[in-house]
Amino acid sequence: MATSPPNLNATVDGTPVTTPYTFYCTPSSIHDIGTDSPQETGGARHVFASWSDGGAQNHSVVCIAPATYRATFATEYQVTLATSPPGLLLSVDGSAVVAPRTYWWPQDSNHALDVTSPQGTGGSRYLFSAWSDGGAPAHNLTATGPATVTATFRTQYHLTVVSPRGSPSCDVADCWYDGGATATFSVNQTIFSAGTGSQYAFLGWTGDSIARTRQADVAMTAPRTVTATWAKQHLLTIESPYGTPQGAGWYAEGDAANVTIESTVIVNGTTYRFTGWTGDAVGTNASAGIPMDRPKTIRATWEAVPPAPPQTVSGTLLAGIVLLAVILLLVALFFWRRRKKGEPEAPPPRPPES
Repeated sequence: MATSPPNLNATVDGTPVTTPYTFYCTPSSIHDIGTDSPQETGGARHVFASWSDGGAQNHSVVCIAPATYRATFATEYQVTLATSPPGLLLSVDGSAVVAPRTYWWPQDSNHALDVTSPQGTGGSRYLFSAWSDGGAPAHNLTATGPATVTATFRTQYHLTVVSPRGSPSCDVADCWYDGGATATFSVNQTIFSAGTGSQYAFLGWTGDSIARTRQADVAMTAPRTVTATWAKQHLLTIESPYGTPQGAGWYAEGDAANVTIESTVIVNGTTYRFTGWTGDAVGTNASAGIPMDRPKTIRATWEAVPPAPPQTVSGTLLAGIVLLAVILLLVALFFWRRRKKGEPEAPPPRPPES
C-alpha cells in the first residue's frame, strides 16, 4: 500500500498503518483497505482523490497476485485572509466576506482578492493602505503554502462643521481625517446683515471646540462636531449737538445699553444745560439704560444758560473807594484817641506879678 504523497495514514482490515506499507495475503483472501481524509499537518492537509484500482475511499480487494494499491491525495494549504483592524470586508473570488476568514485552497490554485475602500458607518471609516504580500488592492494570490495575508486599513474620522450662517468649511475637501490628525475649520465671515441697524455677530464654537476665533483647530481622535454660534445685535445711535455722549454702538438683542452725557458744557463761551432725551428714549437724567430689542436712535436736547447781569466798572470802583475811606477814617480815629490819653495835663497859669 502506498500514498501520494507518501507517509500518510491508511488502514488494512481496520488496522491503522503508515504508508508505504507491505503485507502478505493468502490467495483469494479478501481484505479491506482504506484511508483517512483529510489528513492535516501544520498548515497543509491532504484530501483523498482516488485509489489506483478505482475503488472507493474504503473498499475491499481480493488477493490474487502481488499488487500495489496507491491512494492519491490532493494537497491543500491553509490560507487566512485578515484585516487590520479586524472585522472589515474583503472580496474573495468575487464574494464579499468579513475578515478574518480561513480557507483550504488546493496547491498552486489562484484566487482573486480585492478590498472595499473606504468602508464604515457614521463618523468613522477605514481606508485601505496595503496588503501584507505587497499586492495591489485587487490582485491574485497563488496558494503555494500556508499563509496569512492581511489587508491594513487606516482609521479616519469625520469632522462636521455646522453654522446657520455663512459658509462653514474644513481644510480638506471631504472633512475626513486620519486618526490623530489636526483638523482646521472655519466660517467665512463674522458679521452678517440682519437688516438696517441689525446684524448677526459670530460668538464662537460649541460642541467639540470652545474656540472664540473664526478659524480654529481640533484633534481628530474621534468623530467631531463643531457648531458656530451667533448673536443678533442692534445698533444704538446717539445724536447730540453738544457734549460727548457715551454708549453708542452694537448690543446683543435683549441687553441694556448704558448711555451717559455731560450735564453742562461750554461751547464758544456759552453754557448749555442738558434737558433730556428724545427719540427712542425719554427722560431727563443724563445717565440712562436703553433696552436693545431693536435698532434705536436717541437725541440729547439742550438749553442755553442765560449769563449773570454784568457789574459796571464805575459802580464797583465807587464802592471800593467808599469802603477804603471808611476803613482809613476808623484807623485815624483809633490812633488819635490813643494819643490824647497819653499827653500830660498843662500847668495852671502863673498869677501876674505886681
